[in-house]
Amino acid sequence: MIISFAALVLSTLIALYNIELQKSFQKFEHGSKEKTKQDLLEVLASLRLIVAKASIGNFCKNLDFKEEKNAVQRFLQSNTWTAMENSFCISKKDSLLLQRLLIILNSEDRSDLAAFAAISEKDLHDFIAKDGIVTINKLKENYSNLLISLSGSKSTDEITKALYETVEKMLTDGDKNFRSFLYYLRDEQNISDPDVDVFIATLAGDALALENAIKVGGNINVTTGDIYKKYDCYLKEFEINKKQP
Repeated sequence: MIISFAALVLSTLIALYNIELQKSFQKFEHGSKEKTKQDLLEVLASLRLIVAKASIGNFCKNLDFKEEKNAVQRFLQSNTWTAMENSFCISKKDSLLLQRLLIILNSEDRSDLAAFAAISEKDLHDFIAKDGIVTINKLKENYSNLLISLSGSKSTDEITKALYETVEKMLTDGDKNFRSFLYYLRDEQNISDPDVDVFIATLAGDALALENAIKVGGNINVTTGDIYKKYDCYLKEFEINKKQP
């Protein structure tokens, strides 16, 4: 594919994140000032450890990033992050921090992990240096205003629609042919394959379908080449059917 499938998966995961964010509003708990510091310190320490581990990866092959990724996940699910993200909206400041943290959660490449962890750590330090903790705590203290402000953001349906329209503009003829092949496998050959479903959900910008495909074993690192190779026996018939009126 000409477009980056990894980027599409990331965009769809962001849409999925927004769905979970909407659900979390009902469970939002009033956070204390100490909890804000605790959340930030934990994620900063984890990002620093990712950089350190990645730098010695060639010497310690058995190192993994599971605990650090879990800490990043907890941070994204905390009301500290919810308030922090809301502060970006209020200030109308574009931030790539969410995208970078999601890449950390979904990447296994040590170089990528080190790079995005280092940049994310700097972003957080910059935010803190500009009275970010004070801003977060003020937002936490006003629970009702926070919910009202967040509810004014784009709905999940609007985000998903925008994602789909963006993908459509980026697709080449080859990409569209591959998408047709995916639907051919699923709908006409009754192929039940979570890897195929991962592709279909991502190209459709369907975050919930992507989540379901991953839950039943779909691999977000699957490539077009993997699919073509796996279902090579169906290609000839697909091309013949496509040419028929």
